[in-house]
Amino acid sequence: MQGWTFVERLHDDDANYSNNCASASLGVGDPFHVDILNGSDLWAGTSNCPKSSILSAVENASSDDEIIVHAGRYHENITIDNKDGLIVRAATGERVVLDGTQSISQDFDATWTTPDSDGIQEVTLPVDGWQLFLDWEEQVPARWPNAGFANDSVFNRSYWAGGTLTGTNNAYTNGWLQDAGPETGVHDGLNETINATGLDPVGAIAILNVGSFKSYSREITSWNASTGIFGYDTTPSWKEKHHAYFLEGKRELIDVDGEWWFNNTNNRLHYRPTTGENANNLDLRVKVQPFAITIENSDDVTIQGIDFFGTTIDVNECDGCSFTNSTLEYPSTSRRGQGIADESEDDRFVTHFYRSKNTFVDRISITNTDGAAIEFHGAGGQSYNNVVNNSYFYAIDWSASDQKGLMTTIYEGGRDMTFSNNTVHLTGASSVLSIGDSPTVLYNEVWDVGHLQTDGAVVQLMQGEVQGSEIAYNWIHDISKYGIRFDAPMNQISTGNNGSIHHNVIWNASGGIMAKGDYHNISNNTVFGERVDGKNNIIILHEQNTGNENSTTWNNAVDAIAAHRSNTIWDYPLEDSTHGMNWNGYMHQYANSLSLFDAHACAILENNSLTCWGNNGQGRLGLGNTTHQSTPQYVDVGTGRTVKSLSTGGGNAAHTCAILDNGSVSCWGTNGNGQLGLGNTTHQSTPQYVDIGNGRTAIQITSGSLHTCALLDNQSVSCWGSNAYRQLGINSSISYSSEPMHVDLGNNIRAVEIQSGHIHTCALLDNGSLMCWGYNHYGQMGLGNNTNNIDPAILIPLDPDREVTSFAVGKHHTCITYDNGSVICSGRNNNGQLGRGNTADTNTFIYVSNLQNMSIQSSLAGYQSCVLLINGSAQCWGANWWGQLGDGSATHRSSPASVILPPGRKAAYVTTGHSHTCARLDNGSTACWGHNGNGRLALGNETGQNQPVITLLSDLSTTSVEDMLVDPDNDDFRPKWGSHLHRLDAGAYDAADNSPWDAGIEWNYTPSSKPNIGCTDSVAFNYQSNAVFDDGNCQFIKKDVSGGTGHLHQPIVPITFTESLSNINTGTWTSGVTNSSSMAQSDLPNHGTDIAIWPNGDIAIVYNRFLTTYSNKVLGLSIRSSSSWTHTILENNSDTGYYPSVAIDDLGALHISYLDNTNETLKYATNMSGSWVFSTLDNAKYTSSSGSQTDLQIDSKGDIHIIYPVQVSSIRALNHTT
Repeated sequence: MQGWTFVERLHDDDANYSNNCASASLGVGDPFHVDILNGSDLWAGTSNCPKSSILSAVENASSDDEIIVHAGRYHENITIDNKDGLIVRAATGERVVLDGTQSISQDFDATWTTPDSDGIQEVTLPVDGWQLFLDWEEQVPARWPNAGFANDSVFNRSYWAGGTLTGTNNAYTNGWLQDAGPETGVHDGLNETINATGLDPVGAIAILNVGSFKSYSREITSWNASTGIFGYDTTPSWKEKHHAYFLEGKRELIDVDGEWWFNNTNNRLHYRPTTGENANNLDLRVKVQPFAITIENSDDVTIQGIDFFGTTIDVNECDGCSFTNSTLEYPSTSRRGQGIADESEDDRFVTHFYRSKNTFVDRISITNTDGAAIEFHGAGGQSYNNVVNNSYFYAIDWSASDQKGLMTTIYEGGRDMTFSNNTVHLTGASSVLSIGDSPTVLYNEVWDVGHLQTDGAVVQLMQGEVQGSEIAYNWIHDISKYGIRFDAPMNQISTGNNGSIHHNVIWNASGGIMAKGDYHNISNNTVFGERVDGKNNIIILHEQNTGNENSTTWNNAVDAIAAHRSNTIWDYPLEDSTHGMNWNGYMHQYANSLSLFDAHACAILENNSLTCWGNNGQGRLGLGNTTHQSTPQYVDVGTGRTVKSLSTGGGNAAHTCAILDNGSVSCWGTNGNGQLGLGNTTHQSTPQYVDIGNGRTAIQITSGSLHTCALLDNQSVSCWGSNAYRQLGINSSISYSSEPMHVDLGNNIRAVEIQSGHIHTCALLDNGSLMCWGYNHYGQMGLGNNTNNIDPAILIPLDPDREVTSFAVGKHHTCITYDNGSVICSGRNNNGQLGRGNTADTNTFIYVSNLQNMSIQSSLAGYQSCVLLINGSAQCWGANWWGQLGDGSATHRSSPASVILPPGRKAAYVTTGHSHTCARLDNGSTACWGHNGNGRLALGNETGQNQPVITLLSDLSTTSVEDMLVDPDNDDFRPKWGSHLHRLDAGAYDAADNSPWDAGIEWNYTPSSKPNIGCTDSVAFNYQSNAVFDDGNCQFIKKDVSGGTGHLHQPIVPITFTESLSNINTGTWTSGVTNSSSMAQSDLPNHGTDIAIWPNGDIAIVYNRFLTTYSNKVLGLSIRSSSSWTHTILENNSDTGYYPSVAIDDLGALHISYLDNTNETLKYATNMSGSWVFSTLDNAKYTSSSGSQTDLQIDSKGDIHIIYPVQVSSIRALNHTT
């Protein structure tokens, strides 16, 4: 490559591709282009001639213009003022970063001192710097107690110190704080008192969490070392609980590597690098700019695709501004780094929108802030309809002080804000969202937040903000705060009303939902998991006899819901007629762990093992023998297996079935009609596996007297056993089947619950309707007839305005509980078991009279019925020969009678056998009553009881919301098919939804590290494929040919090499390109021509010619650009333009020298300023003989050099001028 050299890419005014850029202009409607490496602010901003700064483009732009910014790091202060509709965006596929930091060594050319005895180095900055970065990662301001960013301990409140004040000791008042020192479990990151440090804290800045959900920064003004008390200016909010603080802003606090302090009195930065390192050898940068872009007096401005590091935007009074597709790292920061305490909450360095409306913020990420993530300031008439969507917020506000309002991550002071599809995690402030009046909060995921302040909530609406709000379809989890909170005044009057909270999923929270006020809609929420601080999952607050009298609480799936923060539903029930179809763990967690049969019973213990007792005829207890048992006995269901649920509805059954933990079915006991499903009719005294189909598992199982039915995982129903009354529902008259048979309910009909009585079965369907089949002699199906046998299954007439919450099937009657708590029954009534006040049978459903409260569950047996009421009481009616009604008598009842529960206890589940009844109580114990033959009451004896008595049963299994969800660990919160949640339509999801919604946004965020910086031009010799930003030092291979430049991989003008050394075998030489010719000018030039070529191949030709229009010779210029020629007459005032010479400077401007024959002078013309300027330089002499030419060249400094002919006396000479 002899004769070729390496060159670096040129910058700004020396840009290496100035294709006639000095004369380029922007077309109408064309966008401005900005390229920090290859542009110049002297240029028009076209795609080929871009500007080098965004500011220049903005200043030259008008309303509705577009500015396209090309890749690079820009450090600019840009103000967009009075430019409606302006778009500023990154070029497609290119990364643009606005950098608010500057390098101490490179930008400031500053030198650090040598380390002192503490390892601290110092440097003087030419400007204020209030945040320090090493290799693009933030360094911790000097503080005590120490904490770090790398391990997130700055977000750990145990790395704060504490005050000694409690709610009762009056240790100090506002303006004072006494240091408490280390407290195990409270301040684990603290290992000493402030006294032990030897530090005098006066002059330091204390970040004080003394207002519960509010914190403030204050300079310490006094210190008493003997008492450990320091003084500070009082704070506007101060509470007598949870005081914590840490110190900043003093050089003496630098005691670990990486800490720094800025002395604002002399601009001296103090820093302790890692031991052995020298700060002069480190990539250290400081934040010097709060905002890179400020928007004022402009509407509909769009900022798109531009990233921010150490800076952000400030938008003022903009209607319809848009900020999208941007990553902001370290955008918000406190001014404490400048030594400023008690910052104005209205003048924080945060991403800020002031009195702006209809703002659209979409697909941005904001990470690593000391201050809020984003704030919208202004009252309801000034700031409204703003949207934050599809965005990611992480590591927000590690000091949580001096903020607006409640001190939150996202703040809106106006109204009607929408916050949707966002993800927020790891924050310091007490609340995540406080976003003004009537907000809409949809499809967000929030977790691990609120670490540095007490109280608060993820979504916090103060009393005046609740009206018209909608909080829906959010995932909120793993927090020590309320998930969603509506506030209201103590008297609950006029404000704090009419909000809606629905379809949210909240888990592991300190109170999932807290609703004060009234007229709210709280529906279809799923709340489960650890109850942090023991708070209820949903709190529909009613205190001082006020609150939520008119709110509706419907279809929620919750482990604990009540009208109190932590006390039970039994002590603090929801207001009457305001709730229904909720799965409330207080009431429902004990369901299906206890089943009573004809004369025996079984229960699932806390460890999911099985125990049975009572009559053991034909081995129905599963013990391997036929000995009756009056105490619970362990049943072996197989090695390693446990029990998931028991068969229900077996009030007349002498056999038992269970679903095991793997979904398989085992049955045992009487089998004379094949009711065990084993393919035979042999009785079994131990659990036996039932083949319910290849690959199938069971969801529910129910037992009649002589048959069994199961709901399977494919939503189908199978039955087996006796079919004497068509109770198998298989549309066949066979007498029995000892193997499971499919029940055809009809096309696309799917069951969610099944219940069997003596010889008929019913199924609740997924559309809310009910079907039954089997024996109907007494009208027990409510069909209005007494058709003996019903097969196939038939739809049961129901009230179209009501929903079925539960149903039960007895020997010859059926009862249904509706969503309003009413109960209807139909069938045989010989003992008053229909609860209608008489003993007349009915073949249509009739409402049960005299219920004391809303029913939530019913259980039927041979001739008695029982219901569980929503207040934890129970009522029973019908036959009472053995006291099975539990009212203390043996008198039959045709109307509901109250069960006499043990003192102070509430019932949470009730189940009936043929002649006995049991209830799970609110404390987890079990009480039973009625016939005690064979010890079926589990009392250890056979003495009957006419009111409940606590049994010998140990703790039984419970069910939680989480147990009934498909896969909560992997965010599948749909209810399992056939679960109680499914049957109630409770919770945030539909079991049949094949495309369930999700919340939040996936954002693959990784913290910044030092970026690779190098040449990013792929045709350059030193191209670096892994470079993130261009360093402007790309090298290209070039060869100078007549003043032109040829680049590697780029076409150049034809070059012909001639070799005259015959003894060198050069082979065949070629230029590598195809030579071609064309006509540039059809008129013959007279006295001289010259040519110059721009680097992009455009051509300029100057010439002298005669033009009849002017009757003299003129100076002409022809330019070829984009394969077409343009022709211009530059000068025609005299006989001029003789022997011209032309050259092009680095800016693309033309320079021409020529002779004026009429005036005998040397002339010079240039378009450097954008228009042509002509000058007379000297006398010159043209003669027709040779030697009259001029020549012009430009040196590396841009100076012009011209040679030309002169006449001195009789001598012709050659002159040089510059």
